[in-house]
Amino acid sequence: MKTLIWDFDGVIVDSIHECHEIFLATLDREKTALTNYAGVSELAPTTFENFSEFRSKSVNSADFYGNYILLQQGKQLNDANLSEISSKIESFLRYMDAVFYEERDRLLKEKGKAYYDSLKVYPGIAKTLKKLSEAGIRQAIMSARDKGSIAQIISHFSIPDVFEFVIGHEVDKGSRHVKEKQIKLLKAHFEQPPNPATKFYFIDDIPFNLKKAYGFATLLFPAWGYGKLDSSYVSATTIKKPDDLVELLLE
Repeated sequence: MKTLIWDFDGVIVDSIHECHEIFLATLDREKTALTNYAGVSELAPTTFENFSEFRSKSVNSADFYGNYILLQQGKQLNDANLSEISSKIESFLRYMDAVFYEERDRLLKEKGKAYYDSLKVYPGIAKTLKKLSEAGIRQAIMSARDKGSIAQIISHFSIPDVFEFVIGHEVDKGSRHVKEKQIKLLKAHFEQPPNPATKFYFIDDIPFNLKKAYGFATLLFPAWGYGKLDSSYVSATTIKKPDDLVELLLE
């Protein structure tokens, strides 16, 4: 039995503007601490283009700040540098991850339903979810976003709720190794009798996440997401549009 595991942000929902707004709010709140950890006298301005670049290289919101500090230090944004800085200031980055979600909740409370104006569901996603479900494909979400927020967005946009299992960042908040724990829990769920999954597929727009799932699933990369696929780093099949998933999984 085939099972498709979806990432959420950058695959089902375009949330880049939401993340950028929250990120700017956290910079205002934690400017002094970020300046100290970056080891600079003053933080250089960050544009939407800058944010978009390091969003594409971030596993979670904690990584936003690791990449931001690297940018302030004039260092190259890559997994090696990010892993190094993450190991050195892990507790601070986990703290910033918590701040990110606090600011998100504050903005959501202030704006109400208008908060969701910065989000959009990618074209073709709803139709693809329905087709796969009708064909008997089991589906789940494995995301760096929390389960509560995923449920709210699914409800707000009337996204077909065909997901048998949803697992978010609450498994290990702010960790770059959360995928290992999420995969373990997913396998435990889907491999139970009487109808255990026989083949997993995982679609994610962040190459780091795909690499973590190597050996667990057939890796799929969405052409419509934020990231860029480097075949020398991880090998994955590029999916040009959501409906192509139907053809692939129903072969």
